[in-house]
Amino acid sequence: PKRKLIRPTMSSVDIGWDYSDFAMKFAEDRMKLKIRRSPTATVGKPWPLPQEYSTGDKLFKIDLKQFSIDASKVWCEIIEKAIDRYRKILYMAAGQFANDNMEPLGKFGLHGVMEENITRKIEEAMEMKFLTISIDTNCSYIPDISSDESYTLLVKPIGAFIKANEVWGALRGLETFSQLIIHKGGQYYIPETTIYDFPRFPHRGVLIDSSRHYMSKNVIFDVMDGMVMNKMNVFHWHIVDDQSFPYQSQVFPELSAKGAYHPLLIYTFDDIREVIEYGRLRGIRVIPEFDTPGHTFSWGFSHPELLTQCYKSQHPIPGYLGPMDPSKASTYEFLAQFFKEAIQLFPDDFLHLGGDEVPIECWMFQVSQDNAVINIWMGTPRHVGDVTQAGYRALYSSCWYLDHVDYGVHWPKYYKCDPTGPGFRGDENLVLGGEACLWSEFITNNDAVRLLWPRASAVAERLWSNSSARDVNSAGRRLQEHRCRMFRRGLKVGHINGPDYCLIPKDRETNNNSGKSFLRFFPDKPPRLNFKMQQDIWITDAYIWEEEIMPVDFTDKQGGKKYGQLRKEQEAILDDINQTFADDTDYVEEYEDLADRLQRYKEQFMEFDEDNSGDIDIMELKRMMEKLGQAKTHLELKKMIAEVDTTDSGTIHYNEFVGMMLGKKSSVLKLILMFEEKKKEKEKPKGVAPKKSLSDLP
Repeated sequence: PKRKLIRPTMSSVDIGWDYSDFAMKFAEDRMKLKIRRSPTATVGKPWPLPQEYSTGDKLFKIDLKQFSIDASKVWCEIIEKAIDRYRKILYMAAGQFANDNMEPLGKFGLHGVMEENITRKIEEAMEMKFLTISIDTNCSYIPDISSDESYTLLVKPIGAFIKANEVWGALRGLETFSQLIIHKGGQYYIPETTIYDFPRFPHRGVLIDSSRHYMSKNVIFDVMDGMVMNKMNVFHWHIVDDQSFPYQSQVFPELSAKGAYHPLLIYTFDDIREVIEYGRLRGIRVIPEFDTPGHTFSWGFSHPELLTQCYKSQHPIPGYLGPMDPSKASTYEFLAQFFKEAIQLFPDDFLHLGGDEVPIECWMFQVSQDNAVINIWMGTPRHVGDVTQAGYRALYSSCWYLDHVDYGVHWPKYYKCDPTGPGFRGDENLVLGGEACLWSEFITNNDAVRLLWPRASAVAERLWSNSSARDVNSAGRRLQEHRCRMFRRGLKVGHINGPDYCLIPKDRETNNNSGKSFLRFFPDKPPRLNFKMQQDIWITDAYIWEEEIMPVDFTDKQGGKKYGQLRKEQEAILDDINQTFADDTDYVEEYEDLADRLQRYKEQFMEFDEDNSGDIDIMELKRMMEKLGQAKTHLELKKMIAEVDTTDSGTIHYNEFVGMMLGKKSSVLKLILMFEEKKKEKEKPKGVAPKKSLSDLP
């Protein structure tokens, strides 16, 4: 006989939550069926977990258009630029309340305790109008191993306050403040909060390998943006290795000329200074690694005399060069010049020398220095203890190799790993911290960010938060929110807990991460890739193209109409601005062709302004300069904008653009555009075209 089919209501289903495997579990499941599902995200909970953190029973309403951030008592470029960044971030990063289709099962503990009903708190919310930042000492210029990153954050009825000993603590406090803001019903709120916070370890690093696969600067900036969101403070740049030598030395330019994969795939001094400056403004140290004496095969492309000739049965093996040859005085003379230059370029007190995986078949060599820091990449906390017992400072990274990717949820093992965990017997004061490592043998420019974040977030909390923060259950929900927070702020992050979703505000037309816009294309303007021929090798002129273009549904028949409508609206706004210049008697008297000029400037500006926002940002300027054959570095582009930007917005508004073109003051952008105009005039054919006869044909 057929068994009766039971169709239970949702309220009668007995379902629990298996945090060990991030899946739902059924009470009567003899077959061990698992339905994978991420836990419900928290809302407005910070990551990493502060040392001391408590919230009150009140919410405060924030009108982000009226809300002010006051640091008037602090004269500091780093804080000023941070405030400019966070004005944009506050609404982008806000935690989102959402209806979860698993909410009816909440009483069975499916995702832990659901968010309490905040209707009463919202109804009673008073408006908060300001955040005040104060620093006890003068503004430091660049972070170092002894920088003080502690801060106090108070969110009270009278206002919000960040107090720090140094500017670096103020930066960390600003990040925490941005993570507390929540969004509901079109309004922004922040809970009453008290935080006393400081890092557990001073060195909280991310290692990026740009030798095995070249990493573009935009990817490096994305990595750093993720570090800011996770309060990590050391960018460990493994810049050269056996496979390629992209670092362009000025003393020995032949190293990259012969050692880089391709002449385009290098890091110039300007590139490196740009990365250092990007990190400095965010409280991130940049430590380069020139792996020696092993991993130096690419050095030998231009300087084979540096390397050891390897032998077999007393006979040299042609072309088989091992590590650097310590028996030659010339090796030390070369390295002295090389590292003198590197030390002058990189301002940090530390420079990583690698020292691992030296083939002892060619030679055996060991150096011991009392002031060295030992990076343990193979071993356990017991080995960390051994290093400190020998009197050395130690860094740990053995369990945080994020390039080792397997199926499933892995962050709990990163979260539970601790440099001073089981087996450690030594001096904890000599443990500086650790690093999440992303080696790039099998990772490219296109997937580095999604493989790093948010998996490295687990490492970040271990290195920042109190050692007692070990509850994977509660961390899983906060990490779920943090994944979506990073996504909303522009990082193309990967998964963390399995099947899930992230809400993005409807008004988010652009994604301003790392100063770059994501283009939105429509059927009447399809995306195109341009290619250049460089030394018989086809190289796309945008190997970061996938980072810069949003996918779009080309079956959306309304796309072209929407785009056309947006262009018309923008053109009407620019026409109104043009009219104000056309009505100015000074310009009318000076330029007989004023109307033609204004029309030409409008067309030029709209060509720059790809997203029709009314402003030219740094990435739009970058693409236009490349189109004109005038490629510029990030710093050069920033200077070009600063020459025209009268409001310190970091962009060029149309009235600033026209004022530049009509004004007397010279600027790089104006000179380039004037040069292009003259070039076009020369290219125009003049007079009547000559007649051709059949005899003129080839």
